[in-house]
Amino acid sequence: MVKVLIADGNPRTRKRYVETFRKNYILTFEASNCSELVTEYRRVKPDITLLNYDLPENGALPTMRELLRVYKMARIVVYADELTEMVENSAIQTGAFLTIQKPEDQQSLETLVESVKLLFKLAKA
Repeated sequence: MVKVLIADGNPRTRKRYVETFRKNYILTFEASNCSELVTEYRRVKPDITLLNYDLPENGALPTMRELLRVYKMARIVVYADELTEMVENSAIQTGAFLTIQKPEDQQSLETLVESVKLLFKLAKA
């Protein structure tokens, strides 16, 4: 079963994402800030982490660096409200597996769920 960790500072966004992933039979965990992300990552060791670029506390990029130092094969997908070229480049240079525009509507979120399932299958092949 796919394990996904969702790291977002907005409780409503996290709740909607978690509910959608769980509805699609994906084991889902959550973090509301960088400290929780590191703690949950160590505990769960997810297959894929969805990380909001604007995650509270230390920021997404320093936290991603910290995780990748220990978990070199971590698959981290960074999403942002506004996926500018600067955001995309800095996330990829830091080690993001992928960058995406933050899914706002339900259809975009469902597409993300299907993409996560596909990434998991490809990673396991």
